[in-house]
Amino acid sequence: MASPQFFNRQRRLWVKWCIFGILMAQFWSTSSAFQPSIFASFNVRTALQSTTQSDEDYYSEASSSSSSSPPRRSVRIRPIRQPTRPQAAEVDAEEARKRHDLAWKDPSLFTNTQFSEREDIHPATKRAIVEVLGLDVMTEIQSETYQPALAGNSILATSRTGTGKTLGFLLPSLERLLLDDQRSFCSGKNVGVLILAPTRELALQTTDQAKKLLSFHRDDISVLCLYGGTKMGKDLALLKRQIPSILVCTPGKLCDHLETTRLRGRKFSDMVAESSIFVLDEADFLLRGFPAEMKTIKSHLPRSEKRQTMLFSATLPRKFLPAFEAVLPKDYTLVDCVGSGANNNSGQTNGIAATTNAQVEYSYAKLQDRDSYVPGLVAIVLHFMATKGQNNKMVVFLPTTRLVKFFREFMAVGMEKHAKVFQMHSQMSQSARTKASQAFREAKKAVLFTTDISARGLDYPDVSLVLQYGYPKSVTEYTHRCGRTGRIGKGGRNMVVLLPFEEQIEGRLIRSKTKRDDNLQRLLDELPHQELLNPAKTQIGNGHRVLTSAAESAYLSLLAYYMARAESLGISGQDVMDLGDSFSNGCGLKRTPVVAPALLSKLKKSTGPRRR
Repeated sequence: MASPQFFNRQRRLWVKWCIFGILMAQFWSTSSAFQPSIFASFNVRTALQSTTQSDEDYYSEASSSSSSSPPRRSVRIRPIRQPTRPQAAEVDAEEARKRHDLAWKDPSLFTNTQFSEREDIHPATKRAIVEVLGLDVMTEIQSETYQPALAGNSILATSRTGTGKTLGFLLPSLERLLLDDQRSFCSGKNVGVLILAPTRELALQTTDQAKKLLSFHRDDISVLCLYGGTKMGKDLALLKRQIPSILVCTPGKLCDHLETTRLRGRKFSDMVAESSIFVLDEADFLLRGFPAEMKTIKSHLPRSEKRQTMLFSATLPRKFLPAFEAVLPKDYTLVDCVGSGANNNSGQTNGIAATTNAQVEYSYAKLQDRDSYVPGLVAIVLHFMATKGQNNKMVVFLPTTRLVKFFREFMAVGMEKHAKVFQMHSQMSQSARTKASQAFREAKKAVLFTTDISARGLDYPDVSLVLQYGYPKSVTEYTHRCGRTGRIGKGGRNMVVLLPFEEQIEGRLIRSKTKRDDNLQRLLDELPHQELLNPAKTQIGNGHRVLTSAAESAYLSLLAYYMARAESLGISGQDVMDLGDSFSNGCGLKRTPVVAPALLSKLKKSTGPRRR
């Protein structure tokens, strides 16, 4: 009988032969000595000649079509790769194509210019636009901005919400990189295009669209998104892997990297300083809401005369024109697809319909008394969710984060069976925000309670109703909230519910030809389904750990918000306290929460006219 040592030797010998066999197989498969080299070289040469000829034709045509622009130096050839798209991309493209077809209901949205007919768009980009984005025809903002932007002009552009402004600045930015007329840009060495967005969700959405545009381009043209709420170490790992050609950032995160980050022995600020294209999406919000960050960012960029700057928004109020011109060079191009009446800053809402989709219906109603604040909102949500229809998606804008948290929890108790309920606000972690945003996008029947963090630029498909519960601080924010429905020409409804002391706002809405919604007003007067509130109110009254705490926090935030607006609304501190007491009773709190001494002192000192 063989010994154990014999079997061990045989086993080791067998392992060695297996390893040798694997190595030989790899050698045979890669060695050119066993391949017909003549045919192989012929095939490679033929393929290269074909691809090179295609790109040379494109670039020669692009150069001749823009003869009015300054002569460009010789370009690098970027052959088109032909990847196989995953099934998910096919589904996304089909959905996009359906939405594009529906958009034709608004004939004012599109031009007669087809993407496929333009000779100054790279063939790979055209393919991505048609096959991945599902688009055929340029919208007005895309057509009007493309040629001057491609020529290197700085742009100040405005158009209605949901008209494709993102593609309006992404497309010419990408094509300028492909034409390689940016003398300072070197792929993988520095940033070619820097795009700023005010919120994480908008930055991620812009990045997603940029990646789709790059679907059939070579991998040396890349896009990366950096936003707040993520660790710097994770950002550094992504930057070390590849310096992006297109960088999409939120202002705070970009400032952090400009001040501290070093890559491969170079300051990150030096890489950004070589960016020749600078884009501000939602420009008015960025310049108004992030003045310190914008000052820091501008100090690291080339002078306005040495870079191309593009500012896009649905609202460009005239009072912010000096701020816009401080970022732009003197000889910028103005593209106004709205009209001078749309962006008036007189406090009127007359231009709102011009800055949003013409297919959207605008209406309002008014709470008859403060006691209806909580039951009124619940009645509207339940009524809308019970309406028969294939897609009932609703976005509810509330003035404070704590009110969003409260109504999300309140609706989830005993009422979530009627619809899925989501929330979106700045205090959520980035993973929670991403998860909620994606779930709401995919839902067919759902309600999203949110602050103004969702008001700008975000494209939630198939939202059929936007409800603004209480009028926002400005006409600009009202306009952007309205734009969350009726995207790309689709229909939708926008409703505003005014509080009893917002008579001034009612007058503005009437002058802007916003109609009073009789059905909505009847619903607020009758307040049906009140029995559905009892389970949540009972738990709040019994001191539920989550609900009671949320109700108390919402009460305090409601007082603080309307106390800050008391002078502009013409109300007294007592009016605000009465609203708070009505909220407390309506949600089931047995005791009125204790108000901080500083806020209580402001409430008592406020001496505006007392409202009923």
